Amino acid sequence: MELSSEHPLATAICQAARDRNLVVRHNAENFLSTPGSGVQGTVADKSVALGNEAFLEKQDVPTNELNEFRKAADPFRANGKTITGIVINSHIVGLLAVTDPVKKSARTAIRQLQQLGIQITMLTGDHSDNAGVLARSVGIEHYEAGLTPQEKYQCIATSHSKGERTIMVGDGVNDAPALAAATIGVAMGTGSDVAIETADVTLIRGDLQALPYSIQLSRYVLLNIRQNLFLAFFYNVISIPLAAGILVPLFGSGWQVSPIFAAAAMSLSSVSVVINALRLRTEHISLPPA
Repeated sequence: MELSSEHPLATAICQAARDRNLVVRHNAENFLSTPGSGVQGTVADKSVALGNEAFLEKQDVPTNELNEFRKAADPFRANGKTITGIVINSHIVGLLAVTDPVKKSARTAIRQLQQLGIQITMLTGDHSDNAGVLARSVGIEHYEAGLTPQEKYQCIATSHSKGERTIMVGDGVNDAPALAAATIGVAMGTGSDVAIETADVTLIRGDLQALPYSIQLSRYVLLNIRQNLFLAFFYNVISIPLAAGILVPLFGSGWQVSPIFAAAAMSLSSVSVVINALRLRTEHISLPPA
């Protein structure tokens, strides 16, 4: 079933099956993927579904089986694992616990972003218990769990309605609506094609630590643009009146600017702007301490 899905959890499950030398006996038919919830289809004439708890509740599973599933899943969630339930013919037959290891650089990147004055909120479709463990492990105080792709989009829209500007970072198909709605959408280079195509910026290495560097670099670029605008306007505000002869009535024709001098002065204006822009090549991008 998961072979037909592009979700990161599906990739992890398929890889675990390969590591255990498990062989696919039957291909899934009537495959249907519900973003942010799970997948379902027919395998060997049996109705099969894999997904989160909310998805399982829609599969006509008996209440007592759902309660047993929750009890079995709680210890795994407390350790930060993502739980996927397996349903065959409307009966829960098992669960898969998937660990998404937090990169060592993630906590450092979060601290640097906070030092840059950015308020961070984690939006995830995972269960609240699992989300809380992950959020605390990287130093994130605010998080929203159990979200569908549409609810992630709504969180971004709500922030915009408050006049806030947002940066959305994501790597999955479920993140695409929020990436498109954000002021700036940032996709991880190791993520899905849909996320990469939707985002405004792609971090090629898939390393979150590149994000604070990119933000700081963009701030340097904007500062440089403002400096260039000031140089150009200040230079022209002084030079154009002189070239027009504004001082001739006061000091005589000796203050008339010759065409040769005017041409050289105009070139000097462009050179000053270009030289200032080239400083970015040697500028050291400093990041706040982690």
